[in-house]
Amino acid sequence: LSVLVEDICLLPKGHQNSEDMELSQNMARLVSYLVSIPGTSEGCKSILIEMLHKFDQWASSAPKHTIKLVCLLASRFGSLDEVGKTIVSLLQKATDDSELSGYVDCVKDFFAFLVSLDEIIKPAALGASSPIRDSGNMKQRVEKRATSLVAESRTCSFVETGEGFTEQHWYNCYTCGLLWDKGCCSLCARVCHQGHDVGYSRKSSFFCDCGAEVATAVEEN
Repeated sequence: LSVLVEDICLLPKGHQNSEDMELSQNMARLVSYLVSIPGTSEGCKSILIEMLHKFDQWASSAPKHTIKLVCLLASRFGSLDEVGKTIVSLLQKATDDSELSGYVDCVKDFFAFLVSLDEIIKPAALGASSPIRDSGNMKQRVEKRATSLVAESRTCSFVETGEGFTEQHWYNCYTCGLLWDKGCCSLCARVCHQGHDVGYSRKSSFFCDCGAEVATAVEEN
């Protein structure tokens, strides 16, 4: 398993050529296919755990397909919030410009993946079968109302509003301590905080604290 993850993540650094890149892409495609097949959950989850365990070793120089793979696996097993927190943690610990630039690219690819989830969320909100299935974490519901609202969301509302208070529906996450006047937008409630203890707050002037945390980490570094 460790060798498989090293092949996908192009480890160790500095030992990469066109053949290594092609092997990495092919292995990532294979795992992406396997995750949709019943009976492969344990193996694919083990790959995700190993990729996250070695995240600091490969993320700063990661090709896009590796970030997409770890996000795909994380969405399958309800761990997107862990991926986001890991990237923010690495941003805060970055020691040089090259490393920082790599982690910033990770943030961009992470949010790009969240935007692409719109194609998955819409069918689910309309009652159709979702391309991603899970008998456990993926069945946990934020709320019926959140699901219908998220179907209309293409990205975290913070991307559009920044710290400007804008009228919108928003949610509290009791797991992450986003309480009282702090909370997350419809998309983050469904994606970043999937499986958490989330409750609908209200519709009012608000900006997404979940998105703001990532943006603040990027600016400080």
